[in-house]
Amino acid sequence: MFLDCYNNRGLAKYGLHNYKGALEDYNKAISINEKYANAYYNMGLANDMLSNYYDEIGNYSKYVNLEPNDPIGYSKRAEAKYSLEDYKSAIEDFDIAISLDSNFIGAYFDRGLSKQKLNDFKGAIEDYSKAITLEPKFADAYNNRGYTKHLLNDDIGACADFKKALALGSKNAAGNISKYCK
Repeated sequence: MFLDCYNNRGLAKYGLHNYKGALEDYNKAISINEKYANAYYNMGLANDMLSNYYDEIGNYSKYVNLEPNDPIGYSKRAEAKYSLEDYKSAIEDFDIAISLDSNFIGAYFDRGLSKQKLNDFKGAIEDYSKAITLEPKFADAYNNRGYTKHLLNDDIGACADFKKALALGSKNAAGNISKYCK
């Protein structure tokens, strides 16, 4: 009973942007039951808001050890690794998330971002394209795919994607059109 109370109070503090207070409550929940997966997940969220990426990775690592079939845990850990510019390791976690849920749009998109950072432009385009296949109105995926096409000197393809992104409401597409499309 107290376990859920601490976790829920932590969620309330998180909602009030009191991330340090939330962490205290999640730690209290874990002190009662060190296998309480939700508290580790929630600690990861709070540490993300505090930019404590190493702690966040540790929290999500404990979470995925307890919940190895939850693709979101791997994706969240990958996002923290991305924040630390550990793109190869982030891709490994996104791969696991996608293997657990082949329709995980965000994991494809974020893996595309990681691949782009490693100059794997063709791989990034494949991931953005998969995200678009799963969600045809994903404006940012069109915009990012367009920028990656530009990096491969395919400005015709890039401009087509930027225009589609703009039509779908991307805030960055107009700037890319004015920069890269003649």
